[in-house]
Amino acid sequence: MKVKWGVIGCGGIADRRTLPGMMLAENAELVAVMDTNLDAATRCKDKYHAKYAFNRAEDLLALDEIQAVYIASPVFCHKDQCALAAKAKKHILLEKPMGLTTTEASEIAALCKEEGVLLGVAFMMRFHSYHQKMKELIQSGHWVKLSRQEHSLPAGIPKWSTAGDRTEPSREAVQCWTWQSMPST
Repeated sequence: MKVKWGVIGCGGIADRRTLPGMMLAENAELVAVMDTNLDAATRCKDKYHAKYAFNRAEDLLALDEIQAVYIASPVFCHKDQCALAAKAKKHILLEKPMGLTTTEASEIAALCKEEGVLLGVAFMMRFHSYHQKMKELIQSGHWVKLSRQEHSLPAGIPKWSTAGDRTEPSREAVQCWTWQSMPST
Protein backbone atom coordinates (compact mmCIF):
# COMPACT_ATOMS: atom_id res chain seq x y z
CA MET A 1 0.00 0.00 0.00
CA LYS A 2 1.24 3.45 -0.89
CA VAL A 3 0.80 6.51 1.30
CA LYS A 4 -0.75 9.27 -0.81
CA TRP A 5 1.00 12.56 -0.11
CA GLY A 6 0.34 16.23 -0.50
CA VAL A 7 3.20 18.72 -0.21
CA ILE A 8 2.74 22.22 1.18
CA GLY A 9 5.68 24.40 0.16
CA CYS A 10 7.36 23.47 -3.14
CA GLY A 11 10.67 25.29 -2.88
CA GLY A 12 13.94 24.76 -1.07
CA ILE A 13 14.34 21.48 0.74
CA ALA A 14 11.15 19.98 -0.70
CA ASP A 15 12.37 20.35 -4.27
CA ARG A 16 16.06 19.58 -3.61
CA ARG A 17 15.72 16.63 -1.23
CA THR A 18 12.32 15.42 -0.06
CA LEU A 19 10.44 15.16 -3.33
CA PRO A 20 13.28 13.38 -5.17
CA GLY A 21 13.42 10.90 -2.27
CA MET A 22 9.66 10.49 -2.28
CA MET A 23 9.82 9.62 -5.98
CA LEU A 24 12.20 6.75 -5.15
CA ALA A 25 10.05 5.35 -2.34
CA GLU A 26 7.96 2.33 -3.29
CA ASN A 27 5.43 3.12 -0.56
CA ALA A 28 4.76 6.77 -1.45
CA GLU A 29 2.68 8.47 -4.12
CA LEU A 30 2.68 12.21 -4.67
CA VAL A 31 -0.86 13.38 -5.33
CA ALA A 32 -0.77 17.17 -4.99
CA VAL A 33 1.55 20.09 -4.34
CA MET A 34 0.83 23.55 -3.01
CA ASP A 35 2.78 26.79 -3.03
CA THR A 36 1.55 30.34 -2.57
CA ASN A 37 3.06 30.97 -6.01
CA LEU A 38 0.85 28.95 -8.37
CA ASP A 39 3.51 28.98 -11.11
CA ALA A 40 5.98 27.36 -8.69
CA ALA A 41 3.37 24.79 -7.68
CA THR A 42 2.62 24.01 -11.33
CA ARG A 43 6.33 23.58 -12.15
CA CYS A 44 6.66 21.25 -9.17
CA LYS A 45 3.55 19.28 -10.22
CA ASP A 46 4.97 18.81 -13.71
CA LYS A 47 8.48 17.96 -12.50
CA TYR A 48 7.30 15.27 -10.06
CA HIS A 49 4.17 14.11 -11.95
CA ALA A 50 1.65 15.05 -9.28
CA LYS A 51 -2.02 15.17 -10.24
CA TYR A 52 -2.80 18.61 -8.81
CA ALA A 53 -1.20 21.99 -8.08
CA PHE A 54 -2.73 24.54 -5.73
CA ASN A 55 -1.87 27.91 -4.25
CA ARG A 56 -3.99 27.43 -1.10
CA ALA A 57 -3.40 24.78 1.55
CA GLU A 58 -7.15 24.45 2.11
CA ASP A 59 -7.64 23.26 -1.47
CA LEU A 60 -4.94 20.60 -1.19
CA LEU A 61 -6.24 19.41 2.18
CA ALA A 62 -9.79 19.09 0.79
CA LEU A 63 -8.69 16.19 -1.41
CA ASP A 64 -10.01 12.96 0.10
CA GLU A 65 -7.31 10.85 -1.53
CA ILE A 66 -4.48 12.57 0.37
CA GLN A 67 -3.56 10.68 3.54
CA ALA A 68 -0.51 12.65 4.67
CA VAL A 69 1.12 16.01 4.07
CA TYR A 70 4.70 17.12 4.11
CA ILE A 71 4.85 20.75 5.25
CA ALA A 72 7.97 22.54 4.04
CA SER A 73 6.76 26.12 4.13
CA PRO A 74 8.42 28.95 6.06
CA VAL A 75 8.27 28.34 9.81
CA PHE A 76 5.87 31.21 10.48
CA CYS A 77 3.24 29.24 8.49
CA HIS A 78 3.69 25.92 10.31
CA LYS A 79 1.21 26.36 13.14
CA ASP A 80 -1.71 27.41 10.94
CA GLN A 81 -0.96 24.84 8.24
CA CYS A 82 -0.59 22.04 10.81
CA ALA A 83 -3.91 23.05 12.35
CA LEU A 84 -5.61 22.89 8.94
CA ALA A 85 -4.00 19.52 8.15
CA ALA A 86 -4.82 18.00 11.55
CA LYS A 87 -8.45 19.14 11.33
CA ALA A 88 -8.60 17.61 7.83
CA LYS A 89 -7.35 14.33 9.41
CA LYS A 90 -4.14 14.27 7.39
CA HIS A 91 -1.00 12.84 8.99
CA ILE A 92 1.85 15.36 9.04
CA LEU A 93 5.57 15.32 8.32
CA LEU A 94 6.70 18.80 9.34
CA GLU A 95 9.98 20.35 8.32
CA LYS A 96 12.07 21.70 11.19
CA PRO A 97 11.78 23.82 13.19
CA MET A 98 8.27 22.96 14.31
CA GLY A 99 7.29 26.48 15.25
CA LEU A 100 8.53 29.92 16.12
CA THR A 101 8.59 29.11 19.85
CA THR A 102 8.53 26.05 22.08
CA THR A 103 4.99 27.02 23.07
CA GLU A 104 3.93 26.99 19.43
CA ALA A 105 5.61 23.60 18.92
CA SER A 106 3.79 22.21 21.96
CA GLU A 107 0.48 23.54 20.63
CA ILE A 108 1.09 21.83 17.26
CA ALA A 109 1.86 18.52 18.98
CA ALA A 110 -1.19 18.80 21.25
CA LEU A 111 -3.52 19.59 18.35
CA CYS A 112 -2.26 16.60 16.33
CA LYS A 113 -2.76 14.34 19.35
CA GLU A 114 -6.25 15.75 19.92
CA GLU A 115 -7.20 15.22 16.25
CA GLY A 116 -5.72 11.70 16.21
CA VAL A 117 -3.17 12.32 13.46
CA LEU A 118 0.47 11.31 13.42
CA LEU A 119 3.07 14.09 13.58
CA GLY A 120 6.67 13.64 12.52
CA VAL A 121 9.35 16.31 12.43
CA ALA A 122 12.15 16.17 9.86
CA PHE A 123 15.24 16.31 12.08
CA MET A 124 17.48 14.69 9.47
CA MET A 125 20.56 16.73 10.37
CA ARG A 126 20.44 15.43 13.95
CA PHE A 127 21.83 12.13 12.67
CA HIS A 128 24.32 13.60 10.21
CA SER A 129 27.91 12.39 10.42
CA TYR A 130 29.38 15.68 11.67
CA HIS A 131 26.80 16.02 14.43
CA GLN A 132 27.46 12.42 15.44
CA LYS A 133 31.22 13.14 15.50
CA MET A 134 30.64 16.14 17.78
CA LYS A 135 28.53 13.95 20.09
CA GLU A 136 31.21 11.25 20.10
CA LEU A 137 33.95 13.77 21.01
CA ILE A 138 31.89 15.26 23.82
CA GLN A 139 30.88 11.85 25.21
CA SER A 140 34.51 10.68 25.11
CA GLY A 141 35.47 13.40 27.59
CA HIS A 142 36.78 15.95 25.12
CA TRP A 143 35.77 19.55 25.19
CA VAL A 144 34.93 20.78 21.74
CA LYS A 145 35.73 24.36 20.81
CA LEU A 146 33.96 25.63 17.72
CA SER A 147 36.61 27.56 15.84
CA ARG A 148 34.88 28.22 12.54
CA GLN A 149 31.41 27.78 11.10
CA GLU A 150 30.47 28.28 7.47
CA HIS A 151 27.18 27.74 5.70
CA SER A 152 26.52 27.25 2.03
CA LEU A 153 23.71 25.49 0.25
CA PRO A 154 25.02 24.74 -3.23
CA ALA A 155 25.51 21.00 -3.09
CA GLY A 156 24.67 17.86 -1.27
CA ILE A 157 25.52 16.22 1.99
CA PRO A 158 29.19 16.42 3.06
CA LYS A 159 31.62 13.57 2.82
CA TRP A 160 33.92 13.39 5.82
CA SER A 161 37.49 12.35 6.39
CA THR A 162 39.17 12.19 9.77
CA ALA A 163 42.76 13.30 10.31
CA GLY A 164 44.00 13.55 13.90
CA ASP A 165 41.77 15.71 16.04
CA ARG A 166 40.15 17.46 13.08
CA THR A 167 37.25 16.33 10.97
CA GLU A 168 37.05 18.13 7.67
CA PRO A 169 34.33 18.08 5.01
CA SER A 170 34.89 17.64 1.31
CA ARG A 171 34.00 20.44 -1.11
CA GLU A 172 30.45 19.13 -1.29
CA ALA A 173 29.76 20.38 2.24
CA VAL A 174 26.40 21.90 3.00
CA GLN A 175 27.63 23.04 6.40
CA CYS A 176 31.24 23.03 7.46
CA TRP A 177 32.10 22.97 11.14
CA THR A 178 35.76 22.89 11.99
CA TRP A 179 36.56 22.28 15.59
CA GLN A 180 39.47 21.58 17.85
CA SER A 181 39.07 18.95 20.51
CA MET A 182 40.86 19.05 23.84
CA PRO A 183 40.84 16.55 26.70
CA SER A 184 38.56 17.68 29.49
CA THR A 185 40.17 18.57 32.80
